[in-house]
Amino acid sequence: MVKLIHTAYVHLKADEQDYGLAVLREIVGIATGEHADFLLICGDLFDSFADAYALRHEVAEVVKTCPDGMEILYIPGNHEEHGKTTGLATLDFGKLRPITASPFSLLERTVRGEPVEFLVVGYAGDYSGWREWGVRPPVAPCRIALVHAMVQSLAYAGPEAAEPEEDGTIMGSEFFLRTGVGYAALGHVHGRREVRQGEALLAYPGSATVWRRGERGPRCVSVVEVSGKEVRTVEKPLGRAGEYRQVEIPLSLDGSLPGDLDQRLAPCGADDLAELIFTGVVEDEHSVESLVGAVRSRLGTRTREPIIRTERVEVFSGLAQQALAGLFVQALGQHQPAGVRPEALARARELGLLSIKKIMGGAR
Repeated sequence: MVKLIHTAYVHLKADEQDYGLAVLREIVGIATGEHADFLLICGDLFDSFADAYALRHEVAEVVKTCPDGMEILYIPGNHEEHGKTTGLATLDFGKLRPITASPFSLLERTVRGEPVEFLVVGYAGDYSGWREWGVRPPVAPCRIALVHAMVQSLAYAGPEAAEPEEDGTIMGSEFFLRTGVGYAALGHVHGRREVRQGEALLAYPGSATVWRRGERGPRCVSVVEVSGKEVRTVEKPLGRAGEYRQVEIPLSLDGSLPGDLDQRLAPCGADDLAELIFTGVVEDEHSVESLVGAVRSRLGTRTREPIIRTERVEVFSGLAQQALAGLFVQALGQHQPAGVRPEALARARELGLLSIKKIMGGAR
């Protein structure tokens, strides 16, 4: 049996290196603890070529802890390619050596007497010419492909899909069927997905870090066991990656913060990406900036740098002088139905005040 750890989308950044390097250390630790034969990094280990250059020595220190018997196979992705001035192959990452052969290379290995073969495809904006590549038939029971691309049969819409401007980087699943691939270790899609096409298992492990808003749930790597033609995968959560947290902060009628603010922020951890959405109706738009600053101060270093959104805050000039608005808020507070979530009540208050604003002609 051959054991692999499959990961992608670590997105190491120089300005968030403590977070990213902690996740990379955990990935290496999992690979070591699982006694993996190979660690497969299928693109976008770095957020950009500039980040790769800035963090090359730190990454070399992390991968130095990999056991001598474990080989790292790393293919660059679209993020390492963007804005580069020279190839990653010229940088020294220690045990981590980028495989940049184009359009592909074949690597043959033997693990405990069992042959294993890797079909490594270099990142490209267009894979349509693969039929002319001349990929020979596999010589091992299971051929493993490493590809950073959007695979047509796994395409889907949603916050964890590939970035829209990169959708041209598409590879048809026929490539894997025609080249005898048993397991396709893929990168380029943020969400974890697997699909079987014929004898090939095509798999995205999902992003190893929370890179952008909307990436809900724990981040994972895939532990892959290959025995002959049989392939089995198990997801392993990454505790240091944190999660995406969305927190609504409804502003009171007088423009003050909610009394349960600490309770709302409580689920946010040090490695989480928090999106703070301010809602409500205020008299003066200038007050919003100070409220955002107050919440940032309250949050402190409890999370990574938060995403702040204020577009749902409406300005209602003369709000304090509107008796109807005061009566509405008072009535809503006195007649709260049992079991209604605070978020629903806050939204009801927001919509009610906006309706009153429309009736009374409140100016924005």
